[in-house]
Amino acid sequence: MLSGMITGPRVLALTCLLAAMILLVATALCLTPTQTLEKAQAEFGRGDYASALPSLRLHAEEGQPDAQNKLGIMYQQGWGVASDHAKAVKWYRRAAEQGFAKAQFNLALMYINGRGVARDDAQAAKWYRRAAEQGLPKAQFSLALVYAKGRGVTRDRTEAAKWYRRAAEQGLPKAQNSLGSVYAYGRGVPRDDTEAAKWYRHAAEQGFAKAQSNLAAMYANGRGVPRDDVQAVEWLRRAAEQGLAKAQTYLGHKYLRGEGVASDDAEALRWYRRAVEQDHAEAQFSLGFMYMGGKGVPRDDAEAAKWYRRAAEQGLAKAQSNLALMYVNGRGVTRDHAQAAKWYRRAAEQGLAKAQSNLALMYVNGRGVTRDHAQAAKWYRRAAEQGLAKAQSRLGYMYLRGEGVPPDDAEAAKWFQRAAQQGRADAQAALGYLYAHGQGVPQDDAEALKWYRRAAGQGNANAQAALGQMYADGEGIRRDEGEAAKRFRNAAERGVVEAQFNLGVLYFVGRGVARDDAEAMRWFRRAAEQGHAGAQSNLGVIYKDARGVPRNDVKAVRWFLQAAEQGHAGAQYNLGVMYRDARGVKRDDTEAARWHRRAAEQGLADAQYNLGVMYSKGEGVLRDDAEAMRWFVRAAEQGFADAQLNLGVMYITGRGALKNPVLAYKWFSLAASQLTAAKPERRRAAVRYRDQVASSLTPEELGNAERLIGEWRPEAQVPGR
Repeated sequence: MLSGMITGPRVLALTCLLAAMILLVATALCLTPTQTLEKAQAEFGRGDYASALPSLRLHAEEGQPDAQNKLGIMYQQGWGVASDHAKAVKWYRRAAEQGFAKAQFNLALMYINGRGVARDDAQAAKWYRRAAEQGLPKAQFSLALVYAKGRGVTRDRTEAAKWYRRAAEQGLPKAQNSLGSVYAYGRGVPRDDTEAAKWYRHAAEQGFAKAQSNLAAMYANGRGVPRDDVQAVEWLRRAAEQGLAKAQTYLGHKYLRGEGVASDDAEALRWYRRAVEQDHAEAQFSLGFMYMGGKGVPRDDAEAAKWYRRAAEQGLAKAQSNLALMYVNGRGVTRDHAQAAKWYRRAAEQGLAKAQSNLALMYVNGRGVTRDHAQAAKWYRRAAEQGLAKAQSRLGYMYLRGEGVPPDDAEAAKWFQRAAQQGRADAQAALGYLYAHGQGVPQDDAEALKWYRRAAGQGNANAQAALGQMYADGEGIRRDEGEAAKRFRNAAERGVVEAQFNLGVLYFVGRGVARDDAEAMRWFRRAAEQGHAGAQSNLGVIYKDARGVPRNDVKAVRWFLQAAEQGHAGAQYNLGVMYRDARGVKRDDTEAARWHRRAAEQGLADAQYNLGVMYSKGEGVLRDDAEAMRWFVRAAEQGFADAQLNLGVMYITGRGALKNPVLAYKWFSLAASQLTAAKPERRRAAVRYRDQVASSLTPEELGNAERLIGEWRPEAQVPGR
């Protein structure tokens, strides 16, 4: 017996097994090539790749394109074989070169993604086109995409639209959706909302979630279909229930606003949370908004900041802007202007106008960034060019003041006009001011009145004050001091300091209102406490002259000093008088001369006269007739009669100048004509001196003097006490 020979029952079993195998082989050998291919295709379809592989390989090597394509898929996906993209490309190419559309499409995908071959968009486009021209819808769709994006071909939206249409007409939902968008935005075709809605509907009815969401937007905005929030909600719900985060977010918006459904913060919150689970930035922003406002959840600024941050870190500009605002106000985060500026900048660089305007404000105030008006102007301009009225108005002010840009009234007027036409009240008031003063626009009281009225109608206090001034002065409108008082009061009660001062003046002199020293004082005090120099000076006068209050020289000096230090000429003059007359302070001629000089140098005739007297007498200054004469001349040229009388005396006596009887006659005559009955002795002295000088003049000299008198015109006076 041979060693290892099998005998007995084992021999019988082995014999039976061998017979069965022979029978199977015989059966297989009886299948036609078509049948073996179909069998392999069925096995591939069932996912039995190991069984399909031998036959598919055999047929692929014999040049059968479907087998080549399927073998390519197996190598690409690692189904039944080790994943090998290069081999996948080899088999796709063999099938593609035979014109097999699916393989052409798959080969294009390998080129577009750089798998198994170097990425080559032009090759991808070539193979997409070959498959598309054979009518393969997904290839037509992909070819449309490369034309839309300009990948491997020259960007051509018209060509993209053509291929979207071919795929859409074959019922491909994503192509129908894209064709809808092409019509909605007019890309490669004329914009047509009706066509857009039609194609969105075709895709939506096939259950394509993005199309359902887009169709909802058409209903929400009444584009291509009648506006219908109920329909919008219905389509959003279908998309949201498929898990489309965008639709979930917008369905949340509908519940929040009660559009197409009953308002329901809890339901809004539920949909936002479902979208947030997909890390959807818009939903994160909306969840932050809910926490910030306490809608559907307890108010929680820290949670709001957390969700704003998550959306901001994904690049959502409005979330970046809101996070910046949280840092500005210290809500939910520690106040940090540097962080605020950082987030405003990120949003601003994406073009969000509100963030650009707020970043500009950070530069104006030097908060979180170095103060820089040029940067502020740059960001205001970017926001203004997008039509943000607030930024347009602020850019106008920068041009008006020359902050960060060269001063330019015409540019200021341009930006104020744009903001004013959008209803921005501060811009309307500013535009009224420019028309009133002819700055950057032709002077036009009617236009000024129009814009002031528009701003005042919105409650702008500065415009109310300006209208009050126009009524008080009768500029561009019939003078009406009662209306002026009403307008001043409206503005004054809202803290406009100039209106408070002007209302005080009306009460002080009894114009447009009954004279009332107590009311005058009340409004002067409110303006004075805001630093208005004129009001401070007037309070000083009230206390000095006991107008409606007991005389109080100490308080008078205190108010005069506050106004004088701001450069108010009348207050400087009165303070000099108080030092000269020892009222409320110890007599101090040096201080009196110092304050008179400051007022005199501003052109105040009263102070010029007093300073001349002090030089003529040597009070508080060294006696100096030439200086005395210089100050008398400046006051006399403004028509100050006492200075004219003194000047005549100096010319007749030769003090401070050579004797000149002709000029003496001129000044005596002018003084005599202007001194009133309130100063009878001074007037009689002027007449007497004039007549005495006249008796000493020759007819020719007298004629010259009369000519000088006829030619004399007073200089403009500086407002006085």
